[in-house]
Amino acid sequence: MNIARYGPTATLLPNGKVLVAGGQGTSGFLASAVLYDPSSGTWSATGSLTTARYQHTATLLSNGKVLVAAGLNNGSAELYDPASGTWSATGSLTTARRSPTATLLPNGNVLVAGGFNGSALSSAELYDIGLGFMGPDWQPQIATATSPLVLGSSLMLTGSRFQGISQASGGNLQDSSTNYPVVQLRDIDNSQVAFLGVDPIAGWSDSSFASTPVNNFPPGPALVTVFTNGIPSDSKYVLVASPEASPTPTSTPTATATATATATATATATFTPTPEPTSTPTATATATATSTPTATVTATATPTATATATATPTPTPTATPTSTPTSTPTPTPTSTPAYAAQVQQPINPDGSSVFNVRRGVVPVKFTLTLGGVATCNLAPATIAVTRTAGGVIGPIDESDYNGTADNGSDFRIANCQYMYNLSAGALGVGTYRVDVIINDQVVGSATFGLR
Repeated sequence: MNIARYGPTATLLPNGKVLVAGGQGTSGFLASAVLYDPSSGTWSATGSLTTARYQHTATLLSNGKVLVAAGLNNGSAELYDPASGTWSATGSLTTARRSPTATLLPNGNVLVAGGFNGSALSSAELYDIGLGFMGPDWQPQIATATSPLVLGSSLMLTGSRFQGISQASGGNLQDSSTNYPVVQLRDIDNSQVAFLGVDPIAGWSDSSFASTPVNNFPPGPALVTVFTNGIPSDSKYVLVASPEASPTPTSTPTATATATATATATATATFTPTPEPTSTPTATATATATSTPTATVTATATPTATATATATPTPTPTATPTSTPTSTPTPTPTSTPAYAAQVQQPINPDGSSVFNVRRGVVPVKFTLTLGGVATCNLAPATIAVTRTAGGVIGPIDESDYNGTADNGSDFRIANCQYMYNLSAGALGVGTYRVDVIINDQVVGSATFGLR
């Protein structure tokens, strides 16, 4: 960078560049800002902040501008326009605060909360982007969005006013709205933005939109927003998922085993008769042949007499045949679909999993995969809650926590996910495990604590 700086903000812009603004330098707080271009690996100066800032926030807004707010001894705010590279003042915070959090909400507003101003602050305030249209009557509305959105597939949206009712043209008698929605997909973790083109075959209408396949986007939580003639909808939460190869069914062949055992044992005793002996002694020679299955053994025994000998031949042994076993074919097992449930997002909004019993409910959401592939065809499931520490250890046997999805009394299916709330007050202080059970098997779990 052109200036060494401590504690600046870094914001990924829709054009792929990174805006680094403010911070503390060797001579104090900084108002300068620089841009990093990843395509060339170089830095360049851009317009300076109207106010030097340190320990401030920076938030990329839905319209592509960047809201910078607060900082040490500072309650002002300003906007950076990437198109012109300039900053302009905007409404100030009601309370100066350093190191607060700033979160873009689905409706386009920014929530600024907490921070420090002589003491820790518990207050919060909202920044209204103020687009100046008559909302919500002129806004497009998203009713449903594909979630999980598997990379390589299309994003499908349903809703209303995707073609708009406002005008955007040159001002002549043939004025008409552009009739073409601009769909933005924004990664929640790092603010990476993609604009999705319309599928030329499926097309779009005032109430539906189908995109071209979504690729080169980081998996994880994201927000989708529809812009109609520059007017944004409230954003919709979607989960972007990595594609996983569909398992190729492997057929189990029926094995036919034919075992043939051939035992041939031949023992031949060959002898040469001796002319009538002239002496009395008799020598007897015996040849013994041992038969081995699956081998052909030929044993030839030639008795030899050293005087007047009488040879006694050894009979040929009879081999005992080995029977041919009949194999029993292995039955082909019937495979059970391999379900797996994943926690769709941290069950605590701040990313932790410890709750206060006074909060009322503990929300838990699961998505489902079948054979490793994300699916919206959610099977009937059962929820089981077990206390693992604190109080009485073991299952929580209450009807509020066990049952089949969509039965109206336990939990529900919506937006391709299982959704349910647990009563924090009823559970009490302790540590708990939540299991999703399908076909009598635990396919996913989540844990949380109550204090």
